Amino acid sequence: MLAALTAFAITSAARLLTGARALWLGSTAQATQRLYYANHSSHGDFVLLWASLPPELRKRTRPVAGADYWQKPGVRSFLINKVFNGVLVDRERKEEGVNPLQAMLDALDGGDSLIIFPEGTRNLGDEPLLPFKSGLYHLAQARPDVELVPVWIANLNRVMPKGRALPLPLLCTLSFGAALEPIEGRAKMPSWNARVMPCWHWHPRRPEMDNNTLLLFAGIGALLLLASLVGFVLKRRSGDQPNPVIDNLNARINAWWVMVLVIGIAFLFGNIGVVVLFYFVSFYALREFMTLTPTRRSDYPALVAAFYFALPMQYLLIALGWYGLFAIFIPVYLFLLLPILASLGGDTTRYLERAAKVQWGLMIAVYCISSVPALLTLDIPGYEGRNLLLIAWLIIVVQLSDVLQYVCGKLAGKHKIAPNLSPSKTVEGFVGGVALATLIGAMLCWITPFAFWQAALFALLVCILGFAGGLVMSAIKRDRGVKDWGHMIEGHGGMLDRSIRYVSPHRCSSIWCATGGPDRTRAM
Repeated sequence: MLAALTAFAITSAARLLTGARALWLGSTAQATQRLYYANHSSHGDFVLLWASLPPELRKRTRPVAGADYWQKPGVRSFLINKVFNGVLVDRERKEEGVNPLQAMLDALDGGDSLIIFPEGTRNLGDEPLLPFKSGLYHLAQARPDVELVPVWIANLNRVMPKGRALPLPLLCTLSFGAALEPIEGRAKMPSWNARVMPCWHWHPRRPEMDNNTLLLFAGIGALLLLASLVGFVLKRRSGDQPNPVIDNLNARINAWWVMVLVIGIAFLFGNIGVVVLFYFVSFYALREFMTLTPTRRSDYPALVAAFYFALPMQYLLIALGWYGLFAIFIPVYLFLLLPILASLGGDTTRYLERAAKVQWGLMIAVYCISSVPALLTLDIPGYEGRNLLLIAWLIIVVQLSDVLQYVCGKLAGKHKIAPNLSPSKTVEGFVGGVALATLIGAMLCWITPFAFWQAALFALLVCILGFAGGLVMSAIKRDRGVKDWGHMIEGHGGMLDRSIRYVSPHRCSSIWCATGGPDRTRAM
């Protein structure tokens, strides 16, 4: 029991401190016997690698460590034997005639996987890797059926520099490469080490901005240029007479230029850039919602918790990839905490209504919107390192659906869907916009993990649920007696007017991808 609690505490602390993210770029996290060999730059290397493995793999994966350091009585011995279940090796070779690899070979024969650092000692210099010791070669030669998976641990040497007691809260990544081929025949150790040591085996290129992403943004830029040209021509043809429809169209196009530029910059900075972008989206959306929501003095502690605790903590958990906590942090823990904070003031006037409004605002503006960058945490087989494209696909489909519904409604709209909620929404606009956006979403299947028909189904569902989210927010706006949530984005209203359409659609993609749907159906 104590060992299990200690293991949970260590893995949680490692993830919280380093934000460690496991990137399975060349292999998948599956129950295959392996030798994970990694670069060695800190005492925390094997702890972080071990903690980054899924729980089912962690149970059968044992780190290799020096007996001279870990076998001393006390806490070290408890950790290495009871918590990590490590394999201890005699680095000093006190007993002659004893194979120093025997303990590792016995562990492999028992069906366990191993974590090994072939450099033999910590690399404190500027070179990416030190020369490998012979242990990895002899293990691979003795047990050729065991997969050799290279792992590159990035940035941990900056988190825990040698001789420093206080770690720095910097982000780390662990990139798992493709398994190497077994040793051919009687290959010599120098030639074999030359094959497994090059840094490109270990340190993969950044996947955030690949050619597909650049091509996608180039296409979006071309469409915006065409839209700007059309808007310019329409404005010239209308002369000096004001035309609300054309003016609104041009305002929307100009705003789109700014939004695409901001999104492009975020994508350029990769996953962290996208998380930061949606953090600010949630901040402005929450501010707009709470501004229009009546509160009393006793609600101050709950609002402080919403803005300064719940909001940053939710996005920190997403940046850390802590799915098990960010999925329930707001709908469970904050839902219970906020009413407690609101009750501390002793004001019972419309207490239940006030508490519900703050909870609802946090749910919409933070939890739902934050689930868009949460797509980055999905481990989608065959789609590793390309999750940014899935977010781009979602944004394009949702926003095109809104624009095309507006255009189709202006051109052919006759029958209003919900005149009391949103007078501009028509049946013709809804059907035409959804159909066209669904077709475009299906044609963009090449940037997703979906086949054509899957992308079409998801695009259809995304468009319908996005429309439903818009109706819900229109109802709230009518209840508050306002047309828009704000005036932050010219021609579009406030941040909530643009972002609320993500409240429902992202969950569909998350569930499908997380259950391995794309991987199973691609081959159909």
